[in-house]
Amino acid sequence: MSSLADRLKRALARKPGTSQAGLAAYCGVKAPSVSQWFSGETKTLKSSSLRKAAEYLGCSRDWLETGLGLPEWEGTIASSPTAEEPRPDYDSDWPFKSFNASDIRALPADQLQMIESYIRAFVDMSKLNNRAA
Repeated sequence: MSSLADRLKRALARKPGTSQAGLAAYCGVKAPSVSQWFSGETKTLKSSSLRKAAEYLGCSRDWLETGLGLPEWEGTIASSPTAEEPRPDYDSDWPFKSFNASDIRALPADQLQMIESYIRAFVDMSKLNNRAA
């Protein structure tokens, strides 16, 4: 498995116009901190820095943190059609345009439970807001 430093270097090298200084500015940290990330001195990033670094580098937060799976640019997320270009297997009854039910079914059980709880929370909140209106 690659180290955090290896993954950072790989992601930075593949995205033109990025730099360690740019990453530091985007993440709201000082340049010496980012230098420690790239040298391997830092083994893990704070959640906020990890999220910002993944956004800046255009990669999956999970991949950047653990090295597991594929970075977004090698997986289906980056190559997913936009909402204006539905997938060929898109079902008109399915409410999401950038992925389909088979994509969801392919996720591990723990991720499915997490997604279900998020959607349930949004549905419940929407119902409460509609009653209050």
